[in-house]
Amino acid sequence: MKNKFLVTVAALCGAVLTACGGGGGSSSVSDVTLGGTFAKGIYKAAKVQAYEVVSGSLVAIGSESTTGDSGEYTLTLKSTSNPVVVVMTTVANTKMLNELTGTFDDATPGTIIRTMLGELTTSMPEVHGNPLTEMAVAGAQSSPTGLTATSIASSKALVQDLVGIDPFATKPIADPTVAMTASQEKLMTVMSALMLDADKNKLACTEDRITGVACVLKELNAKAKLTTVGGEFKFDTAPGSNGLKTILDSKLTDLANETTRLLPNSMAAKLKSKTGAVNVVDVTTAISPTNALYRQGLDSFLQAMRGGFNKAETALRDRANDAKSRLDNFIFEHIDDGLKVLGDAMDACTETGGTLTCATTGSIFSAADAGVAGYKFDYYVDSNGSAVTSSTAKAYRFQGTVAASANTQAGTGSVTINAYKTLGSQKISDISISFTGSGIKQNSLSGSVTLSKMSVKAYDQALNSSKWAQISLSGASLSGERQSVGGTGTMTLIAPLTFTTSDGDLFSGKINKLVAKEKVTDFPNTGDKKAYPVSVDLSLDVAVKEGALLGLSVTGSQNIDAYDPDSPSSDSNKPNGTFAVTFKLADNVSVALTGTKASATPKETAYTVKVTSNETWIIFEGKTSRANYYEREVNSDDITVSSSGVYTAKLSKNNAGEVMGKIFKGADQIGDVTNGIVRAGNREISLR
Repeated sequence: MKNKFLVTVAALCGAVLTACGGGGGSSSVSDVTLGGTFAKGIYKAAKVQAYEVVSGSLVAIGSESTTGDSGEYTLTLKSTSNPVVVVMTTVANTKMLNELTGTFDDATPGTIIRTMLGELTTSMPEVHGNPLTEMAVAGAQSSPTGLTATSIASSKALVQDLVGIDPFATKPIADPTVAMTASQEKLMTVMSALMLDADKNKLACTEDRITGVACVLKELNAKAKLTTVGGEFKFDTAPGSNGLKTILDSKLTDLANETTRLLPNSMAAKLKSKTGAVNVVDVTTAISPTNALYRQGLDSFLQAMRGGFNKAETALRDRANDAKSRLDNFIFEHIDDGLKVLGDAMDACTETGGTLTCATTGSIFSAADAGVAGYKFDYYVDSNGSAVTSSTAKAYRFQGTVAASANTQAGTGSVTINAYKTLGSQKISDISISFTGSGIKQNSLSGSVTLSKMSVKAYDQALNSSKWAQISLSGASLSGERQSVGGTGTMTLIAPLTFTTSDGDLFSGKINKLVAKEKVTDFPNTGDKKAYPVSVDLSLDVAVKEGALLGLSVTGSQNIDAYDPDSPSSDSNKPNGTFAVTFKLADNVSVALTGTKASATPKETAYTVKVTSNETWIIFEGKTSRANYYEREVNSDDITVSSSGVYTAKLSKNNAGEVMGKIFKGADQIGDVTNGIVRAGNREISLR
């Protein structure tokens, strides 16, 4: 998706725009197919009946059907511009997949789960049902207007905003070993949490002592009631302690902490560590009927496809490029100055009787000034950090003081360093470091260091410039442990961070947790070890002088047991990791990027990008791959585009770099993209 792909797209509204239909319209005589999957866990052998909403009442349409072994249903119906509600009802022989055990258990007869859609004018093979869609139907039905096109659209939108996915369009799955999209993983995590709650409380559920599911559905439905304020729809239940967010978060927390009810290899066991990725939002604002209907329309889909991503991409590119010279110079050149000074000092000094002792003959150290603890140091290095004499061209000078104390018996100590770096008469950077440690003694299996302060301030090297950039860490902690003396260890870093510049840039954030694991590399010597990051969790807010750049959160992990990060990835050196990046711009555009690089496909990455702009969101899913390890990864398959409405697209690029593809409403193609031109709804719009 290069820039020419994400260019202006105008609004589309025509014959195919869902928002132009509604309420009490008439039905046509053409046959259409409606299908999907019903699950809490997967329900098989349950009855399914569709109902048309006519003037607020439900009128049965078509024949009753039965769910298959994977919970799937298919109905052949007459098309209608009215809303449609699909009702699944468990019967005596219905089985329900239990996510806690992975087995199909008896379902309590009479359990009802519903799903719905705003109209059925074309075949819709992916309209799924689950407790979240049931909750949305109950909300629309309980609204002051009853079931209407606007209450249905509003309830769908509010539930979508609550859980951050579209439960109507996300297909539930039964097998925890198959690959899942980010939306499926979140849906199945919620389903597992609901199953755990039902199982724990089923004996107190008078309606359903077999599974407890009926009481969970009843609880969610009661909290999903809608009310209207000034003609706009919102949840009737107050947010906070009584709201849906609190209820769902509590169930997710219980899943994350469960230790006894989950069988190995079950869906719940696989996903209990993923509960943090389910971002339940306390939805407190109302949504207008116009906006709710708009979100289901083609206009919303194309506007989001263009507007949201283009807006985010443009803002990031422009603001980042403006700040690039300021940031790169600091990050890539000056951050290691502080670490170098620390390393040089430690290499040349020893601890004797709890006191720092540095050789002052033929070394970089000399006695400190009267009344000052520790030592002074003064030495020169070249641009590569190698020691040189002061006469060397481009000789950088480090000057400062170092003081330390230690208790070798207790394994504790502290170090303070203040230094500055110059080139001739020009100041390059100021460095200040102080930290304390414990467990720092020979053969210790664990230890920790607390960084009271690390500050590095870098100065612009342009002639007569007064600009600077500064990074500060305070309250950081580094801990480590190993299983045996001389064995490989694991290190954990937690570090708050601020970064400022004289131009007005401000980075503030925290390394919530960075875990690194040692691996024997045998390089350059046999038995040598090196530490590699195996998991990271950090958050960051960034503002540059041109405006807010982004709010950033990053989580990721990699397995290095059978992978050498220093060698190119290949069939014999297979990476195995995941990543998730979320950033938000000041102009209400947020982008979430997740990806997985699996061992079975070392040259391929599966990714998902979710873009949220105002009240609409859109999801891009695809795969990248490379022919050789040294090449950049490029899209290797079609990009699947879906949204908060009913439209999807399949996009790719031809050899000339032009965007090609098709646009669908349900199963029906209603437009295409040829050489960067969208044709849909009797309109023609350029993506160039």
